This record gives sequence, C-alpha cells and structure tokens, in this order.
Amino acid sequence: MWQNVAYEPSNLARVNQHARDPSLARTLARGLGNAARWAGRLARGQVVKRVGGPARARVVVLFGAVLALNGADMATIGRSRLSWRARCTSATPRSGC
Repeated sequence: MWQNVAYEPSNLARVNQHARDPSLARTLARGLGNAARWAGRLARGQVVKRVGGPARARVVVLFGAVLALNGADMATIGRSRLSWRARCTSATPRSGC
C-alpha cells in the first residue's frame, strides 16, 4: 500500500523545526519585502497628497493605464504594418495588400 513519507511523525517534526528556525535567506527576503512594502506605501501616500486626494489619484492611474494600453496598441499596429508593407512590396503580388 502507498504511504506518504511526508506525513510520518518523524518528518513532520523535522518540517516543524525548519519552519521555526528561518534561514538567513528567508529572513533577508522577508526584510527586503517589508522594505519594498514600506517604500511603496510612502510613494503612494505622496502621490495621493500631490494630486489632491484618493479619488483624483484613481483617475490619474486610470488615465495612465489607458494611455499605456493605447501606446501598446499603436506599437503593435505599427509593427504589423511594417510586416504587411514588406509583403506587399515584394516581387510576387499577393491578395490582401
């Protein structure tokens, strides 16, 4: 019969001990995450204060997202237009040019 080795009592004790003793990498990663979270909250607070409140900040972010999507669409259209132009100016005519 199949047995899951991870759930044996001796392995569970080892896993629990490992969870209680965080490694240096885990501690550093948690500290870096906390610092990034703090910096993000500070920056968000400054942006909200400068634009005039949370409602205006949401509108500014929304407009920024719309402009970013518009730019991405235009870049995609421009790239595909170059591809179509290269196909249509070749020596052999194709349909759809």
